[in-house]
Amino acid sequence: MIPEKDQVIQFKLGDLGISKLLYDVDPANTKAQWLLPPEVLNPSEFGPTDTRIDIYNLGLLFLQLACSRRLQFTSEEILSGRPREMALDLTPPYNSALEKTLRRHVAYRTASAMELWRDLKAP
Repeated sequence: MIPEKDQVIQFKLGDLGISKLLYDVDPANTKAQWLLPPEVLNPSEFGPTDTRIDIYNLGLLFLQLACSRRLQFTSEEILSGRPREMALDLTPPYNSALEKTLRRHVAYRTASAMELWRDLKAP
């Protein structure tokens, strides 16, 4: 993000060689702790890690874009649902679409990129 320019956000997505196998995600081997989803921090409460980990991280990225600022959450904030609470403060349809991507319990989270697309396109 470029803070000195109004309403201009530039970003690049890339693998950077840091992607991991789904079951290799662990708080001990992750430098960006604020990116960890609740199921990695407490799987017994929030469910097993599956492909919806990417949906959660995409929700965090979109939340930063919607807020036009860099966001970093502590483990306690992640476990208490702070990212989802912030998403609820956005305007429709972003509030409902992003809050679903940031749900703490895996079973209730947006299941796919197509579902997220439909939620974002909703009136």
